[in-house]
Amino acid sequence: MSDSLWVRTPGGIRVATDEVLALLEWLESYHRRARALCDEMGRSSGVAQVRQAIDAAHSLEEWSRWMVRSLDVYSQQVAAHEKARSQLFESPRDRALSTLTRVALGRTDLPGSGVEEGAAALLGHYRPAAEVEQVGSHQQTSIPQSIAERIARIPETGTPIQIDSYPLSDGSRHVEVFIAGTAEFTNQRGGSSFDMSSNLALVAGLTSASMIATQKAMVAAGLRATDRVVFVGHSQGGAVAARLAESGRYTTVGLVTVGAPTGSITVTGNYPALVIEHRDDVVPELGGSRETTDAVVVTAESGSLPGDIIGAHSREGYEATAQRIDESPAQQLQHLRQSLPHSAAGESAVFREREG
Repeated sequence: MSDSLWVRTPGGIRVATDEVLALLEWLESYHRRARALCDEMGRSSGVAQVRQAIDAAHSLEEWSRWMVRSLDVYSQQVAAHEKARSQLFESPRDRALSTLTRVALGRTDLPGSGVEEGAAALLGHYRPAAEVEQVGSHQQTSIPQSIAERIARIPETGTPIQIDSYPLSDGSRHVEVFIAGTAEFTNQRGGSSFDMSSNLALVAGLTSASMIATQKAMVAAGLRATDRVVFVGHSQGGAVAARLAESGRYTTVGLVTVGAPTGSITVTGNYPALVIEHRDDVVPELGGSRETTDAVVVTAESGSLPGDIIGAHSREGYEATAQRIDESPAQQLQHLRQSLPHSAAGESAVFREREG
């Protein structure tokens, strides 16, 4: 079980390992073919040999239908258990943390229902602002061909925003925005916009300085309203990616987040979205209990030693998990790769930022 990729389908309807989902996908396809064969053979004559073949085909069709139903019920039962666990443990935990935070800070004027209110109480009066500067560029950049390659392109925190642009043959443009995680674990004014204040703002559902910095970098990179955009982010950058993808301001065609506190950020857009989390990574827990989302959520063990918090959260560790997703037999995990352009040369721009 520790080596499995556990997949939560959009809406939380099914939860199972990728191998089980791949088997279910294959059986559903097999069942459709068996049923079509039965219908075709049913129109044949009543010769004894033909009747025997029809009976055999019906038996296969019934067997495949039973297997599909059994696996479907299993995955739905696991999903129901996950929902019950959230209601019994995660939601009460979030409410308790929110209440403790509000009482400790004397902010009893805020309604306490989850981590969002607790984060807002800690944040106080927050006025986000940020400035960006392009510090590098690279020509002839190629479109990433896998999830792992996208994770590998997430920049370091010193230059946390990278934007790759690809003109396509139909005159449109494909853009991929890569966003790094927290650069400073303080709230010091004038430092990085990717700080703890931005973390709290994102969890509280507010605009963060890191969001503003990313949007300004997109403007500086010449992003157009017609451009189709994929957002990719790690940690705080994943929360920024999810918020921007769902903002309605861009033509979002894909979203990938890794190790991000996105539990309270619901994905509802009509685009493939993949959320990757390590069970031993504490950062995703900071986003609160998982809301119903249309994203595919994959959880796995990081492979780090027990207690290695940094290793469990590292971008490199998530890149290794993404490689396992790329190799998975479950077709649902390949949706993002299959729906995007596979060849084009473009340019890459890298930005550094600071709080304004």
